[in-house]
Amino acid sequence: MALEEIDMEVIGLGIDLVEVDHFARLKERGDTAALGRMFTETELAMLPSNAREGERLAGWFGAKEAVLKALGVGQSQGVAWTDVEITTNPVGAPKATLSGRALEVAKERQIEVWLISISHTAAYAAATAIGLSTRGAEKQQQAG
Repeated sequence: MALEEIDMEVIGLGIDLVEVDHFARLKERGDTAALGRMFTETELAMLPSNAREGERLAGWFGAKEAVLKALGVGQSQGVAWTDVEITTNPVGAPKATLSGRALEVAKERQIEVWLISISHTAAYAAATAIGLSTRGAEKQQQAG
């Protein structure tokens, strides 16, 4: 069943803007400790070894921030950056996979589907995250 065929309710929306240079410098310095706190092993393994590493890292980080904003939580609520993993689906679109405290909060808020969008220039990366639930459809079915 295609996403557009499912009656979904928006539960959360997040957006973030990130400076690419910060992440390019982390990668250039080889700051594996900082990168390991922000990115999963899977994300780091997917990183292309070219001049666009900073753009990719900034985009992924922005997407993580956007997901946390959509959840309404931050690190002070026990969510780690690595609780949100940004990868791609088979056609190359970004996707978010949650674990740990981020997954717990998503389940509490009944968020079942994430729509992620990332865009970047050489200077900035922007990302949005929309958390969706079918709970609205369930209410409509119960009322009908």
